[in-house]
Amino acid sequence: MLKIIAAIGAIQIIAIAITFIRSKTIAVLLGPEGVGIISIIDQVIQLIAQLSAFSLPFAAVKFLSRSHSQSSEIFKQSYGNLLRLLLLLTMTGSVIGLLIVLIYPQLLGQHLQQYRTLIVIGLVSIPLITMQGFFKNVLAAARKVREAALMDVGIALIITTMVCIGVAIAGVQGFYIGNLLAGFLIVGITLLYFKQNLHLPIFGTGNSIRQELRQNPDIVSFSLLLYGSAFLHPLAYFVTRYAILKNFGEVEAGLLQSAFALASVLNLILNPANGLYLTPILNRDIPKAEKLQAALAFQEKLAIVTVALAMPMVLFSQWLVVLLFSHAFIKVGSVIFIFVIAQYIIQLAGVNQALIIGLNDLKIYGIAIATGHFVFGVSGWFLAPYYGLAGIGIGLLISNTVIFFVTIAQLCFRHGLKPSLRLVGIMTYGLVSLFLAGSLLSYTDPSAPLIIAIKFGCEVAFLTSLFFLFNRQDRLKLLNQARLLLRIPNKIKLRHKE
Repeated sequence: MLKIIAAIGAIQIIAIAITFIRSKTIAVLLGPEGVGIISIIDQVIQLIAQLSAFSLPFAAVKFLSRSHSQSSEIFKQSYGNLLRLLLLLTMTGSVIGLLIVLIYPQLLGQHLQQYRTLIVIGLVSIPLITMQGFFKNVLAAARKVREAALMDVGIALIITTMVCIGVAIAGVQGFYIGNLLAGFLIVGITLLYFKQNLHLPIFGTGNSIRQELRQNPDIVSFSLLLYGSAFLHPLAYFVTRYAILKNFGEVEAGLLQSAFALASVLNLILNPANGLYLTPILNRDIPKAEKLQAALAFQEKLAIVTVALAMPMVLFSQWLVVLLFSHAFIKVGSVIFIFVIAQYIIQLAGVNQALIIGLNDLKIYGIAIATGHFVFGVSGWFLAPYYGLAGIGIGLLISNTVIFFVTIAQLCFRHGLKPSLRLVGIMTYGLVSLFLAGSLLSYTDPSAPLIIAIKFGCEVAFLTSLFFLFNRQDRLKLLNQARLLLRIPNKIKLRHKE
């Protein structure tokens, strides 16, 4: 399991590196103000996309995993029907969004009306955006974990190329034109890949959409439960971004985007391990006890790996902001640790969410996610005027903590989940370490030699301590892997001498 998490994470690091080339290019060419404009418009597009997609891209992994475990023919039929339904919903939502923006632009508000043309281009791309998420879950359901992870690399590469060219030629408008063209290219390539490798017809075959809903009536109920949370997620982020835009302007909105982007690296690296590996397992026809055991084992490994990635993001946040964006964004480095801790918590909560879905306890899942997003939107709106970017980070931290405790309480009291003291200890150690490192070192001078030495010393000491948090079997595997890596240069040298 640790090897799978590491392999998926390694692939995601490549995708993230490509993504941050895009972010760096945009930041340098457009500055904080341009980044702020894009972040606000993107949130509007995501909100409408979530409303129109009816949560199908996410829900698909549950039902396609089940159909794949039954037969290839049933899987093929479900894929085709869900794809057609997704296209119907998103194209309808896109058209309605376009009519609203073109006929009633005043609904956008005073601060967004001037960006109406950019929003129109973004709305056209909604069906293409939602299909990308759906396609990745198709691969996960078909147990093509490696291919699903590699798809992120391909998507990142195509979008980065098209968007960077667009921004260089036409600024912010070029960003959206490049993104639209990249969407067409990605969808076309993926459909051809599915046809040749998974033998899935481009437009699907078999039953009608109505027949699919009859055979899987829980698609509607599950999607409805997800719908509220899927709507509240982009809405909460839009509200918090708008709060910063309203009180501090486009530049501060750009700084907020850099904080979200840097902290979300944890999600970008590790979410696929949950969504592509754990979630399909928990939705297959296996006993409940096996699902509980698989989730706990995965969460223990994830807690260690996540905090190992999070600590350097906290210790060297100012450097990372400059590296990934530009020196104009360095102000946000002092509050990055709050966003990183919030992402650490939501990673742990993500395992709880996957298990709840696998156990078909869908109502509490919807309640937990919806409550968390509502808390984020409200707390961010009221904290932003007084605490600025730090207030948004605190709101996100509160929100993710609520999601974690609601889901873990439901699993423990209703389903008999029993987290070990070892797991609780690992989580607590990670949270305390991140908080101390962030609160003590984030506000220091990042260029001072003594501070640099202290930070590197803390990083080495912390990574060493994490090694001993693994169980004995995993420690032996890590040591054996290290020995193998150390032998490679020696063999190369011997062969060269011979």
